[in-house]
Amino acid sequence: MPRNGRPNILLLHVDEQPWNALAGEGNTGIRTPNIDRLAKQGCRFSYCFTQHLDPVLARSALLAGQYPSRVSSGSALSAEPTLLPRVLRSYGYRCAGFGSMRLTEAARDWRKPYPDFGFDQLEVSDDFGRDDSYNAFLRWRHSEGPERVAAAMAQDPRQGNKFFQLPPDATPNALVESRTLSFLQQQAKTGQPFFCLAGLRAFSWPLVMPQRFLALYDAEKLPLPDIAHYLEEYLGMTPEHIRFQQRAYYASVTEVDDHVGLMVQELERLSLSQNTLVVFTAGRGRYADTALEQSGTWIPDVMARVPLIVRGPAELVHPDIRCNSMAEAIDVAPTLLKLAGICPPPEMQGVSLAPVLAGQSRIHRDSAMTELPDRRAIRTRYFQYVVRADGVESLFDLSEPEKQFTDVAEVLRYRGALAEHRHHLIKRMIQAGAPVSDR
Repeated sequence: MPRNGRPNILLLHVDEQPWNALAGEGNTGIRTPNIDRLAKQGCRFSYCFTQHLDPVLARSALLAGQYPSRVSSGSALSAEPTLLPRVLRSYGYRCAGFGSMRLTEAARDWRKPYPDFGFDQLEVSDDFGRDDSYNAFLRWRHSEGPERVAAAMAQDPRQGNKFFQLPPDATPNALVESRTLSFLQQQAKTGQPFFCLAGLRAFSWPLVMPQRFLALYDAEKLPLPDIAHYLEEYLGMTPEHIRFQQRAYYASVTEVDDHVGLMVQELERLSLSQNTLVVFTAGRGRYADTALEQSGTWIPDVMARVPLIVRGPAELVHPDIRCNSMAEAIDVAPTLLKLAGICPPPEMQGVSLAPVLAGQSRIHRDSAMTELPDRRAIRTRYFQYVVRADGVESLFDLSEPEKQFTDVAEVLRYRGALAEHRHHLIKRMIQAGAPVSDR
């Protein structure tokens, strides 16, 4: 624990961003200088996986430190789960959450009351077109903003370049940054330890994207994503449409990066950075809704593999560490509690990453599990095994690029790998449903 007491925690959470939508992960087409700098100053996990592709269940699992099948009822949090902000608040932390929360079905229906989930201060803005804090913020920043955005949303998204462009200080992420900076300034005066969840959004619609970020990218020069054939075959998207969305998405990630840089810079200006854990991660990757809507057995990395970066006080987190071992999103909550000198509640199933962060170990997990309503997947370093509720099995060889999208479950030479991963997934599923006895 830092010498001056429990560390502050700033959790920067993006709704949809795969691990490779970062320049620091080898993506030469995208610009993310601030997030890449954060990774250099701390530890990055190259193989972190979300536990669900549904945004509500993904984030609730992350904050509860439990698999979705344990914490959810239907597609929302159960009545009284053990959530990270609730635990931290009981130890004297002031907890705040701003922006995209997606912790309950109320995130999909703004007319339903939104619980506080342990936050002392909570300002939710999950989607456009709601009478929420963002709508008021947008009208304040741009008097005709809500009406113009509503009109733009009714148009064909492929004509996005003709849509109304929001000013840089009027986007949902600008609201998150504004509220987060105010919270940090307030906490710098009180000295009380804090937990702040900044819920950022990576949009695919240029209608909400400031022109200065779109201007950084030329759709014609961007390469098609690895799953372009899937998007063409199953979604009917043309290469031009895919590139159009790629440009919009890259611009949105760069906007996220810009706000991340300003929030981290404010920590330094307020002399809080030396005693603050900064975590950057995402709820899920891209195109995840297509896997939820279809009953196939393919869950590619672009949907389930997410960035995880942790920076903190030197005695807790060594700088410029890359961990190539498996990690899961449910490991974040127990990790932050351990680093704060708090014993994680027994309900939490995640495994603390603290030894890796301190440079004491490079090994964490040998696999990561993702749960979907009709299937389960296990991801090891070189394979992904998926089984559907009807018993259909699939195996994908990720060590050979040309085979990563081909189901090899019926190939004779993969029979041993298939049996091994089937056994591994069964073991992980039993562990996920059993009482927690060892962390």
